[in-house]
Amino acid sequence: MNNDLHINTTEQPDESWETTVRDLARDFTYPSTPDIARRTSQRLVRPRRPVVGVLKVAAVVLLALTVVIASVPEARAFVVEIIRIGAIQIFIGQPTVTPTAKPAATGTQTANPPQPTRLDLSSALEMPNETTLEEASRLLKTSIQLPTYPAGIGKPDHVYAQQFDRGAMATLVWLVPGESPDHVWLTMDVLNDRLVASKFIENDGQHQSVKVNKMAAEWLTGVHKVAFFGKTEEIFRTVRGNVLIWLVGQYGKLTYRLEGASSLEEAIRIAESLQAVGTP
Repeated sequence: MNNDLHINTTEQPDESWETTVRDLARDFTYPSTPDIARRTSQRLVRPRRPVVGVLKVAAVVLLALTVVIASVPEARAFVVEIIRIGAIQIFIGQPTVTPTAKPAATGTQTANPPQPTRLDLSSALEMPNETTLEEASRLLKTSIQLPTYPAGIGKPDHVYAQQFDRGAMATLVWLVPGESPDHVWLTMDVLNDRLVASKFIENDGQHQSVKVNKMAAEWLTGVHKVAFFGKTEEIFRTVRGNVLIWLVGQYGKLTYRLEGASSLEEAIRIAESLQAVGTP
């Protein structure tokens, strides 16, 4: 693994590259559900488009996408694969190109728009807005499920809640019993489906597709970054432990992210022990 890459070290990040990836994460959109009934009725009364025409359109779209990616060095160097699970997008790749510095602004250029406030955190205990579990549930407008395994885990020692322009999240932190108050044992983020969050990992060997309660989940290992995006605030956090990401609730409207389990088997057992506590 290349230890010079900023996503795997505590050195100063490459702001230009991270800005580009941040914008890709925020603006990455997915097609809406097609109007099948309308399209079917149209096909019954109109001749089908020749297959050759469809292939031509697809070729043009693919060519346009290739040109866009090739024209952005940061994207070309980094984005090898994107995996989405709930509110979290996982970017996989290796940033090998150093972007060139942007020219200094002149009096004739349009001023840059204000940038969001960025927080770079090294621990979940540095998250802003500490609150109670009940307040965090009200912010998410749903009950927060807590693990019942391991036995006696109880409620988290710290709870933080964030209200972004596109969504909300809660961060629950359990400390190692009997040790220093800054020794984190487990961290669990709960994100609603309107939040935009991203993970940046170096290579395909750092993730594994798994199942939690028979639903799709992702297991990540190795040092990496997690980021939560809003229009006015961005939170980047360095992750040094194993991470399990899975969906909870009807239609997977909540995304849960568990950090700190010693193994995949342990993480899945914790995830599948969740039980709702209280009401929002």
